[in-house]
Amino acid sequence: MIISVLLTSWVAAAAEPEPEPQAQAELVWALVLDLQQDRMVFAPDVVASSYRAACDGGAAAACGGGWGGDLAAAAQAFAPACRERDPVACLVSGWASSQRFPGVVDAQSPRLDEAASFFELSCERGIQRACVELGVLASRGWGMDQDMDRSHDLFQAACDAGELAGCRRLGGLYQRSDPPQALKTYSSACEAGFVPACSSVAMMQDLGIAVEVDKEAAIVGYASACEAGFLPACHNQARLSQADQPVQALTLFGKACGMGVTASCMNAGDMLASGAGPVPADPSGALGWYRQACAQGEAHGCAFVGSYLLQFGGEGGELAEAVSMLETACSGGVSQVCAELADLYAEGRGVAKSMPRAVELWTGACEAGVGGACYALVEPMKKGEGLPKDKKGAKAMSARACELGVAQACR
Repeated sequence: MIISVLLTSWVAAAAEPEPEPQAQAELVWALVLDLQQDRMVFAPDVVASSYRAACDGGAAAACGGGWGGDLAAAAQAFAPACRERDPVACLVSGWASSQRFPGVVDAQSPRLDEAASFFELSCERGIQRACVELGVLASRGWGMDQDMDRSHDLFQAACDAGELAGCRRLGGLYQRSDPPQALKTYSSACEAGFVPACSSVAMMQDLGIAVEVDKEAAIVGYASACEAGFLPACHNQARLSQADQPVQALTLFGKACGMGVTASCMNAGDMLASGAGPVPADPSGALGWYRQACAQGEAHGCAFVGSYLLQFGGEGGELAEAVSMLETACSGGVSQVCAELADLYAEGRGVAKSMPRAVELWTGACEAGVGGACYALVEPMKKGEGLPKDKKGAKAMSARACELGVAQACR
């Protein structure tokens, strides 16, 4: 019902003349805040105020009050206007085509080429934020040919036009080639009020890039950016303060995890898996954080969930979930898990027994350096189970397992 009302509101607004540049810029800013495109969380009244300013300035699309952070709903509402080549609408369509989590490009999205086209159109029609997004895609070759020179030019032009997200991205390009210039660029954007750039300054202090390592200053910088709503800074604040303030660190990791900072989900899980000072071990709680990491695409999170359920779960639905998680982790490159999965196929536990599939998984894990997987291949090679009998190959495989530290293979 809410979406249908928003759609009606926007279709009516689409017939209005294109807003003046100032109102258009205010609409873009309101959308950035609402849809968390800078990975910042703002209070609802701040977002509402931004939409009111854009509406009062003549941007009819802002008069509906926003989308409550729902990018999919916003994209659906703006789609008709984008088809009419409205630049702000196409900016939103580009975001929706390229993201799973707010402000983060999904490199696996099948629609990155569409996103590049939307951003290109929007950029050509003067939306500097779209030029920044296009530069991000160009820098990585996502949905278009990689072109670092074009990426630089897009970021520079946007920065020069006052789009501070472009300044921060420009600093990111300079970070390897010209660290002092990167620091200068970040600092200028930070001084102009762009909080993510302040976090980047703290990161340079944290890592000692263009300045001496200064962890205390970095913590202060991260904390300030975190308090202002930039959640990746919360992760870094927690990371640096974890040893001295584990309870606070766990809270910060949880906060950042909830907004798609996957490393925070893993760190929260790690803290609860083993305990950290006054934070007691809580394997069940750790499982929840690892599940979130898995849902956000972190294969190691899936690996932990699968292994935990395999060890402590039952033989019914939990075993089926364990197999599914292990399959996901194995496909995501966690080789040790591929060996665990192979054992299940060899035993027929939770899956239909299949020695050929087990051999395939053990072989891949062995090639990745998992000694136990190499050793598991010895007997099947001797007996011809799941692959042709090869006693000579079995001997060589045993030697490989020994090299990788499997004591039984060295006898």
